Amino acid sequence: MMLASDRELATRLELLYADESRRYAEAWSWLDPSVRASSLPVAGGWCTFTGADSPLTQAVGLGTQGEVTAAQLDALEDFFFRRGASARVAVCPLAHPSLLQGLAGRGYVPWEFEHVVVRDLGAGSLGVPAASSCVARRVEPDDSETWARVVAQGFAEGQEPDRNGVLLARVSLLVEGMRCYLAWECEAPVAGGAMVVRGDLALLTGDATLPAARGHGAQTQLIHQRVREATAGGCRLVTAGVAPGGRSHRNFERQGFLVAYTRITVGRNAPSGYAPAR
Repeated sequence: MMLASDRELATRLELLYADESRRYAEAWSWLDPSVRASSLPVAGGWCTFTGADSPLTQAVGLGTQGEVTAAQLDALEDFFFRRGASARVAVCPLAHPSLLQGLAGRGYVPWEFEHVVVRDLGAGSLGVPAASSCVARRVEPDDSETWARVVAQGFAEGQEPDRNGVLLARVSLLVEGMRCYLAWECEAPVAGGAMVVRGDLALLTGDATLPAARGHGAQTQLIHQRVREATAGGCRLVTAGVAPGGRSHRNFERQGFLVAYTRITVGRNAPSGYAPAR
């Protein structure tokens, strides 16, 4: 049966992503209290702050429960601006139209796009990935730091990651229910990824491959291993967020994932002389 990319599906997925953002902020507060990571429920979704320059500092899932009001957008902006961060909002195209209309009226501009891809785990066999020199398996506790190092270096294009990159990798290890995986080639760790299961939904996240190992099938092995475990655990759907047209997008497509919808992230910097709402 063909999976319907409708508002009901989008709402389920957006609420999953929004709740994971909240969980990341909670984990970040344990890992590095000096950042003062925090979250705020707004308009059916969550605003999260994990540092002014963190990619996790954004709002997700807004407008999934109905109209978004000016007062709610005021609360969103105050949350980010008084912490010295730009306001970033990931907008689902199936959210209530008032969200994008309200943001456009405040001068928000497009910053990036992201495909939300899904696979129906009841729609046919997973199959066998193409032959590869890589093998993926779940990380044992002793390999946790290895996983964090590989993922951080992968996102840093093989260079020494900055502090935020290291923290972003390590915080995943503290998120409730997060399972981490490494891909190995010739006994060396070359790629990492993670998965969290919430009910009958599985979210694949954190995929990163060291530059020298790209094109060797490491991510494909990671995708296959996680989907196999999600299927065995009774999940009905598995999802991930990918950059349109990128290598990850193609790898997920080859494993049977389809684009459910495309988010646009819009943003606005704090106005000069901004004063918190009273």
